[in-house]
Amino acid sequence: MKIVFFGTAGGIPTKDRNVTSIGLQRGTKRWSLFDCGDGTTFQIAKTDWALPNLDSIFITHLHADHFFGILSLLFRKDNFREDNCDVTLYAPKGMREFIENSLEITKKVFSNFNLTMVEIEEGMPIIFDDMKVEVLPMLHCIPSYGFYIESMDKKIIIAGDNENPEALKKQFNGLDLLVHEATFMEEDYIPKIRRTMHTTARLLGEVAQKYELKRVIATHLSSKYSNKELVQGLYDEIALEYKGQLDLAKDFDEFEVK
Repeated sequence: MKIVFFGTAGGIPTKDRNVTSIGLQRGTKRWSLFDCGDGTTFQIAKTDWALPNLDSIFITHLHADHFFGILSLLFRKDNFREDNCDVTLYAPKGMREFIENSLEITKKVFSNFNLTMVEIEEGMPIIFDDMKVEVLPMLHCIPSYGFYIESMDKKIIIAGDNENPEALKKQFNGLDLLVHEATFMEEDYIPKIRRTMHTTARLLGEVAQKYELKRVIATHLSSKYSNKELVQGLYDEIALEYKGQLDLAKDFDEFEVK
């Protein structure tokens, strides 16, 4: 199993980081996309992750930095004329209306693949031939979800925006990888910003250490951390608490899930 980060910024892109999008390859050419912020199609085009092999898209929540790239991606995918190019979109309530209205306005019809849209809800099981997914509720200012994934004897969580990673504790036992936001350093998470309901680097480290997680990849960094020194500060704040295997993702980073 391989994971790639097409975008690792939270909210606003920077010159080095696009907004959120993550790819997961399941051991074959087929792969899944988790979130699709604006510019994701352009990011994918810089890699060898081929759009015709994308068979499923999971959207964690309906904030712009997590789904505004979906129309561009679907329209570009329709340019490929290959067999087995169909895709299923799993997303919260509201996405179907967004897609259908956009297709009506643009008079667009997908002619080279079939799009199936599924509205997700807490606890929903999603079964593939080579992957099982459970939809998990997150703590955020709008409905937000994470995805507990079992594939190739590996167990991982790709979380949406979430105020406290401890909300996922029931799935921590035997987990091989947690992909989770670390949007702010603790000192920057002032009361006004706190209402946005994000996880700080310190809290992510504390929870990961408390439950002795094997591996954590942090992402969704605020645009205020725009240079190496500030990004290192985020990493150090997590590492001060968490002693397991830690990575702070950059755009185009690829990781094997072992």
